[in-house]
Amino acid sequence: MIKHAEYIYNPKLEIDKLYQAVLDETATPETFSQLSQNFVNQGKAVIKFSNEYKLDTSENISYENSLHSYFTKEPGFIFYKDKQLVLYPLIFLNELKTACSVIVPQKNKTSEPLTKEIILAKMEEFGLQTAVSEEQLNEAIDCFENSNGKKITLCHSTAPINGISEIVDLVYESATTKVGTEDRWGNIDYKNKNFTNNVKKGEHIANYKPPVEGSPGRDLYGKEIPPQIETPDTYSIGEGLEIVEGSNAVLAAMDGVLHIAPSKTISVGLDEVIDKDLDINVGNLDVKGNVIIKGNILPGLTVKASGNVSIDGNVEEGTVEADGDLIVGGGILGSKDSTIKCGGGIFATYINNATITAGKKIEVAKAVMNSSIITNESISVLSGNKNDYKGKIVGGSLTAYSNISTAVCGSPSGVKTCLEVGVNAQREQQLKKLNEELQQNEKNLAKLKNALGSQYFKNPESYIKKVPKEKLPVIKKVITNAKKCLDLKHKINNDIARVRGSSSGTTKSSVSIYKRVYENTHLLISNHPLHIKNEMNAATSFIYEKTQNAVIPISLKEKKKKN
Repeated sequence: MIKHAEYIYNPKLEIDKLYQAVLDETATPETFSQLSQNFVNQGKAVIKFSNEYKLDTSENISYENSLHSYFTKEPGFIFYKDKQLVLYPLIFLNELKTACSVIVPQKNKTSEPLTKEIILAKMEEFGLQTAVSEEQLNEAIDCFENSNGKKITLCHSTAPINGISEIVDLVYESATTKVGTEDRWGNIDYKNKNFTNNVKKGEHIANYKPPVEGSPGRDLYGKEIPPQIETPDTYSIGEGLEIVEGSNAVLAAMDGVLHIAPSKTISVGLDEVIDKDLDINVGNLDVKGNVIIKGNILPGLTVKASGNVSIDGNVEEGTVEADGDLIVGGGILGSKDSTIKCGGGIFATYINNATITAGKKIEVAKAVMNSSIITNESISVLSGNKNDYKGKIVGGSLTAYSNISTAVCGSPSGVKTCLEVGVNAQREQQLKKLNEELQQNEKNLAKLKNALGSQYFKNPESYIKKVPKEKLPVIKKVITNAKKCLDLKHKINNDIARVRGSSSGTTKSSVSIYKRVYENTHLLISNHPLHIKNEMNAATSFIYEKTQNAVIPISLKEKKKKN
């Protein structure tokens, strides 16, 4: 309130909020009742002072210096707040100028008149090309006369219809970070968090709604209004996905890993990338594709992948099972509870105390120590150039199909170090496992045959007819299990025949040691042994010599000359 001021309206009313309620179409009769109290027509003095007094005003209010008064330039609703005098217009255009409306005050709450002439005069000022609706004009006057406050649209043009950009709704239930996996007994494995979203080709990932074009409108002045394109907060489709024509279903185009980027782009790829250590916060990984870890695999954690596994740091007492290659920037540190199994090759800086099986070559830059390693190809523990090779094998047992090469084998203290080549070790392991399965199956079959008795095998139909009705379900179950054992026996025998048909070894294998081999190094080449009892300090290749039926050393220099 301003001292020494004469108000021609109610200064206590919050006209700004009342006016906005009408625009928002949340007004009540009480809203119009209060708003009407501050309704004034054009040219009305709304506040007077005894002497000169300046206020900030809206553009539709003028100041008459000689009268020390503020006057309205159009009909509206007057409001004063924070040293500013504002007139909210009675008649106004919407933002797009596609509609002209009037807020009809209640006659019984104001001393000001409202006539057709007042409304038409203001609309003439707008200079609209669209004529006012006579019906709406009459309704406005009738509402005023009946003290029925209301917002009425006097005329309108065609508003634009906005378009909508494409929408992608995710239907796949992605893996979320959780404490762990609970078993049926309520125990939680904190390492298994189901972190990875593995998907199969053709799996339903999302639904796609194509973009909808908008249509232009035209304002009350005849000017075209282009439509806006609404862009809802939605996902977007990245690589590895396909849209099924007709159904608009978004499917995985390949087996792989589903990724949802922070930008909400959905994609399927072959790589699961961990930008830090694989620790208990991430948990074990089981990925249909490749795994890339920017840090280390910490103790006790497991990585399984249908592709390659690449680790920038170390494998620290962790387990890795990969159908492809394992590439380790640092070393592999094993334990009795961790193993490494790869269908492809293995590349590392060093290996210590590890149990490893690989389908292809193993290359180590510096050292292999106290480890058990088997591969179907070769093992190389070498770095540097041919004039100064580095790399050593100390302790443990290494088995390769073709060749093992290193600079130094064994140690000055005589640590037992075993190297075996020329044997398909994985073939022997498979045969051993299959024979164990066959023996167990034979035991199970014998128990089932004993449960049925010899009479069943003489005449099965007659035997079944004599079985008491209450025992028949049990006997049928025994018979079913016996048939399963027979089928399994046939399958195992076929697998044994297939594995035996593969190559058992080669006589062209060798062990190459470029600098030094210490005593207590044990070589087994094509199943023929050689025990190194004295240290040897020359570049030497050990091979099986068929004519001598023995393993013999050959100078690598002499071997090179012969070749």
